[in-house]
Amino acid sequence: EKDWYEVFHPDHRNPVGRQDVYFLVNWIQDNMLKALRKREERMTENRKKWIDSKLALAGENEEMAKSIKANMMDHKELPDYEFVREQHKLMSAAMYELSRQVSTNCIERGRLVAYCWHTVSKALMDMTVS
Repeated sequence: EKDWYEVFHPDHRNPVGRQDVYFLVNWIQDNMLKALRKREERMTENRKKWIDSKLALAGENEEMAKSIKANMMDHKELPDYEFVREQHKLMSAAMYELSRQVSTNCIERGRLVAYCWHTVSKALMDMTVS
């Protein structure tokens, strides 16, 4: 599967038009949907593993097994840092392209967009690492 840049902008010196914005929006939406589906699959697997481990602990104790099954929904998922990193990578690529598009009309504004994203991005990554 080719990257968005290779498909729509093999040469970054091309002029920017509205169509570029539509391509970028579609690319973001498609990739976010893929990431959400992967996250849902991971969450389903984790929930099943959690339930299986609790049922194994219950062993032959039917009361405990019933209690575990009744409280299955109480299992809280841990923060999905892999999903956050995937979204960060996606948004970084999108913001790079957006700042490139903005820069074609005003280089200073494009740099400001890139600076703002870099600042927010760094803070987000610092939060997920610690």
